[in-house]
Amino acid sequence: MYHADHNNDELPRFLLIHLDGLSYTELNRAIAERLTPAIARFVSDNAALMETYSLVPTNTLNFFLRLLADPAAHVVGSRWQQRTTGRTVDIRHAGSLHRIETQSRVSRDGPFDNALLFGTLLGAKAYSAGMVVSNRTWGNILRTIRILSSSFLPVFFSSPMGWSNAAVVGRIDAMGARSIAAAMRSRQHTVVYICLSQYDQYSHKHGLRSSQSDLALQACDGLVDSLLQCANNYGYLPLLFSDHGLAPSSPFSEIAGKELKDVLKLLCPNSVCKIFPSGNLAHVYIENENNDLRGQTLFNVAQRVSEIDEIGLVIAKIGSEQSVFFKSGEEIDASSVCEKDARLAPALRRLAGHRDSGDLLLFGAIVNDRAVNFMHQRACHNGWSLSQTQSFLAGRIALPTDNERDIVKLLLRATSQAR
Repeated sequence: MYHADHNNDELPRFLLIHLDGLSYTELNRAIAERLTPAIARFVSDNAALMETYSLVPTNTLNFFLRLLADPAAHVVGSRWQQRTTGRTVDIRHAGSLHRIETQSRVSRDGPFDNALLFGTLLGAKAYSAGMVVSNRTWGNILRTIRILSSSFLPVFFSSPMGWSNAAVVGRIDAMGARSIAAAMRSRQHTVVYICLSQYDQYSHKHGLRSSQSDLALQACDGLVDSLLQCANNYGYLPLLFSDHGLAPSSPFSEIAGKELKDVLKLLCPNSVCKIFPSGNLAHVYIENENNDLRGQTLFNVAQRVSEIDEIGLVIAKIGSEQSVFFKSGEEIDASSVCEKDARLAPALRRLAGHRDSGDLLLFGAIVNDRAVNFMHQRACHNGWSLSQTQSFLAGRIALPTDNERDIVKLLLRATSQAR
């Protein structure tokens, strides 16, 4: 499927450039509007560009886990509660990362045994510097991230896009590009990987196609240009890709005129509702004086919540292995959530079946062509509506002969030659 020019006695080397949150649609828009000349030249210079697919929940840590550890691994969002400990996990904050427990290891047979990774993990306080991955557990990797990230906090840099945490990410993107360029010059690693996150950050804050997010995308394009030149000089095959897309978004409170916690308090007056928002998705853990709500009571609550105009879908965990889907006050079959996408129903069942997912899983509706989110964002993900599952892959590649469009599986196919 993938072809690279390299000596027969030497393994191919790969440069992986990850453009966080940039959907296939928005990439094509940027190329058409000449915002990204370096990427445009790369795509037009014998590089194939294909639309790919990301699994729900659409977030970067989910993508990292599937790519580096196990394609079947996943997390339940950006924020959740560990049921075994009662602790809150927020992957936007470095202090919470050590609480993520997985049994997965970086594949001993995969291309990432000899890889240098540089990037940010989802937000203003979870930065990683360069780290060499060699059969380490994810716990060790995340501890490394936490230690290295402490040197960046609190740090703010001025930026043409304004003063913000996103500006910090932009500066770290640039530092990462220099680190990756040095790694390619040394030729010590068969795979070098960089995640450029500033476009995702500015889009969350200011919205898709805002002047700030477009400036961030142009900054990414400049870094891509220098990295592509370095890859050409030192014999690395570049692959450009994204992990998910973003949907134009409006906050729930802005549209509904009240906070989600106040709505749930009216529906569950005798219970405590703990809400963990993840963009277009929210996990709700419900407790009352006796025990967690279960069975018919939770069924009724879920049905009533699904009647709220700003809620597009509710999944209730009725039992340890049973989940029920509701839309507009009616119980529905999972397969009817999106009949055009057969991949969605299994992903939603898997998400609901995770031990740490909420008693209720809420997905924001589409209102005036915008996805409702629960985090006061102007662009969101973690769901599937609009372009959230839409990613892309570009490189000097042959299109797959099958119908595979899962971005993780395609990247694993590509880099398998680096073993």
